[in-house]
Amino acid sequence: MSEPDRSTPGRRSALLLGAALISTMTAACTEDEHPQEESTMPTSTREPRAAVDEAVALLDGAQQALDDAFPGLSWTDAAPPGSSPQDGGCRWSSPMRRCAAYLAADADDHERIAEALSTALEAHGLPAATTPTGGTGGWVTTTSTGDGMTLELRSKGYTELTVTVDVSGDCSGLEDGAASDAG
Repeated sequence: MSEPDRSTPGRRSALLLGAALISTMTAACTEDEHPQEESTMPTSTREPRAAVDEAVALLDGAQQALDDAFPGLSWTDAAPPGSSPQDGGCRWSSPMRRCAAYLAADADDHERIAEALSTALEAHGLPAATTPTGGTGGWVTTTSTGDGMTLELRSKGYTELTVTVDVSGDCSGLEDGAASDAG
């Protein structure tokens, strides 16, 4: 006994019609899914170059505030500054500053860290830092964000300090973070 022919003309027509319908519906749904989305990235109100210069000053101020709170720290730049296109604008990242001291090892020091960073943040018109959180098995962190700028401290065996700033426009001329000599 032979097997019935599964490729009857009616069956082929139904399959082709179904495939065409699915293809049409998929195309129609994806066209209107995100019409001309606006950027949702909060950007600095400053001009890009001024925002980067402010971020560098914040990084230096935060490092100095930690040095004052924890004398004897020695910092190095563990990663260079950089910039990358981000959500219709540009995100500039400061050098990653690192010190060998595990500042957040003792929970009793968490409030001192927050107070030191808050001094620097508030001097730049940004919100105070929260008391670092985390711990067992992971990084102890604190961040503060305002005007498109974020300061982050991470500590796990050593301590890292970084600042990022989101600006409108492209990343031209923001790669190194050094103040421009124009003028």
